[in-house]
This record gives sequence, structure tokens and C-alpha cells, in this order.
Amino acid sequence: MADWVWILTFWVLFGVLAFALALAVQMRVVIGVILARALRARDPDLSIHDSRAAAVFAGHGHAGVPGENGLSGGIAHLQDTYLAQIDQLRLARKVCLVAPIGIVLLIATARIWS
Repeated sequence: MADWVWILTFWVLFGVLAFALALAVQMRVVIGVILARALRARDPDLSIHDSRAAAVFAGHGHAGVPGENGLSGGIAHLQDTYLAQIDQLRLARKVCLVAPIGIVLLIATARIWS
């Protein structure tokens, strides 16, 4: 194939992976903030740190935190009420793990073939 085809393919794949990574990071931040605020709206006595921790634990699939009885109820509430958002948070976490590896492999492949 012509060199311009390889160059175009590289930049298209790089752009797709970089965009996926940027979108996944944005999704993780926004969904995490929204879940923490939703939990604080339900329980105003909960601290900001605890509400953020509950959102993180709910996204990781934990049923509860040992020794933190206040968070266990919040985590269960988030997992029951905001199931779609938690699934999106899990998908974004997976993309944040896979996209950088894809970018590194793409760059390594381009260096080998050039």
C-alpha cells in the first residue's frame, strides 16, 4: 500500500483512541460528581468525602464498606436507583484502562513498520 494510506490509518486510529480516552475520563468525572450530589441530596448529613467514596464504591460494585455503616446504605441506594449511570461509569473505567494501552501499541506498531 501507499505510504499515505498507512499514515492516514495511523492518525484515524490515534484520533479515535484519544477521543475515546478523553470522553471516558470526562464521563468518569461527571458521573462521579452527579452520583455524589444525588447521594448528598438524599442524605444532607453525609460529608462530601463520604458521598464521593460511596460513588466510587458503587461504581466498583462493592455492596458495602466494612466499618462504614453510613456508606453501606448510600452505596446500596446508588446501586438500586442509578443502575444505568453506574454501568456507564464501569464502561468508562474499562475504556480508561484499555485506550492508553491501545495508543501505546499503535505507536509501537507505527514505529516498527516505519
